[in-house]
Amino acid sequence: MVPRTGGEIFAELAPRFARLAGDRLAVYEAAEATMGAHRPPMPLWFLGVVGVDPDRQGTGLGGAVIRPGLAAAEREGVPAFLETSEARNVTFYERLGFEATAQYDLPDGGPTTWSMIRNPRP
Repeated sequence: MVPRTGGEIFAELAPRFARLAGDRLAVYEAAEATMGAHRPPMPLWFLGVVGVDPDRQGTGLGGAVIRPGLAAAEREGVPAFLETSEARNVTFYERLGFEATAQYDLPDGGPTTWSMIRNPRP
């Protein structure tokens, strides 16, 4: 897989997300515009949604799912990037080497969101 910019990734997925948004398309587009302003312009590995059943959190499952993506980004020599709207996830991702690059509120009463990047190790 070739690393791409966040803009390239989301341009490809935009039609699918628009269909999923349905009558909430305007809200989705406003949120996407806000998040897009905080995405790095360089090629990267964009880590998508990760979720762990609350009863299983803290057992290593989240890290086990994420580490292969981090290893792939390392092999390619590019950053890994993600967004989270859960404050408690920030410290989890920091333990994996991510740094918050932005914290912002999504429009229309949306949640506070953090953009986070993990640069490749030298």
